[in-house]
Amino acid sequence: MTLVDWLALGIVLVAALGGAAQGLVWSGLSLVGLALGAVASVTMAVGRTPTDLRFPRARPVDASSRRTAAPRCRSTSPPA
Repeated sequence: MTLVDWLALGIVLVAALGGAAQGLVWSGLSLVGLALGAVASVTMAVGRTPTDLRFPRARPVDASSRRTAAPRCRSTSPPA
């Protein structure tokens, strides 16, 4: 191999190592962002029940004031 070949190989290796390091840094930052987002969402949702998360304006109902279920509508067609 000539000197030019060795120089080209050295430039390619330096570029490859720089790209690998940059990719490692960006991957690490992505994982940190994912973890911080998970922690933030759990922190904001503490104390909420699944019903509150689906219907944020729903109010808890006192058990003593709860009505019984309405009767189901019966079919008006004659039995077969």
